Amino acid sequence: MDITSKIANSIRAKALQRRLFKSQSEENRELVLHTNVRSLNRSVFLERFIILLYDIKIFLRNRNDNYAELYDKQWLCELSFLVDFTGILTMLNRELQGKNKTLIDMINIDSFKNTIPLIINDLNIKKI
Repeated sequence: MDITSKIANSIRAKALQRRLFKSQSEENRELVLHTNVRSLNRSVFLERFIILLYDIKIFLRNRNDNYAELYDKQWLCELSFLVDFTGILTMLNRELQGKNKTLIDMINIDSFKNTIPLIINDLNIKKI
């Protein structure tokens, strides 16, 4: 997450860099600036980063910035996992905030909460 934030902030920090990236991007897509304000922002930021990864690599290569992690398959797999996991947590967060929840909804949410320690354990023993 630190590397993705560093890359995004380096592109978005200066107006010229932002315009160059936007003009280089195929669909004039813009990179979202990462903030630590809410987990929802993290999920959106990471999803956007993955979508723009190809354009980011080209832009950084043209700028002679070298981030070896962007070419490391293990790091990219971990980043993809993080994108999926933060997306699931964001979805769970949104569901918890809704009104008129039924017992079945809450049981589904509770079962998901119970799987989180299992996922953490699998991550710690490098099973995933």
